[in-house]
Amino acid sequence: MRYFFNAIVVIATFAVCGGKSTLVFYDGERKASTDIATIEIDNVFLMSIDTLERKYQALSEKYIEVLPGQHQISVNYRSWKGHSTEPINLELKAEKGHKYLVKARAGYHYWKAWIMDVTLDSLVAGSK
Repeated sequence: MRYFFNAIVVIATFAVCGGKSTLVFYDGERKASTDIATIEIDNVFLMSIDTLERKYQALSEKYIEVLPGQHQISVNYRSWKGHSTEPINLELKAEKGHKYLVKARAGYHYWKAWIMDVTLDSLVAGSK
């Protein structure tokens, strides 16, 4: 039931925010930046976060506000070197007040994705 309610909140957020680039991914009033974690999407396509998933279309938001705790993120990649055929799944333990950056890079027949904690300047998921 909670997942259904979360999906309703996310859909309502899309309707209210229109083309804005921030997804607020929690229930209730918007919280101060010191009480949440912010995830910035850089050069990847966000395919899912926790229970919100799009099969054939990436989420369009550049920033996602989440509550502290464990989150699952799935991303795809496209560049002049090629594109991914399968998403990479990353796990993030978000901390209150921290900012995270999701990035990727490609090589010959491979690609990697990772999450950096910008606040601490450290790698928290994936590999560079």
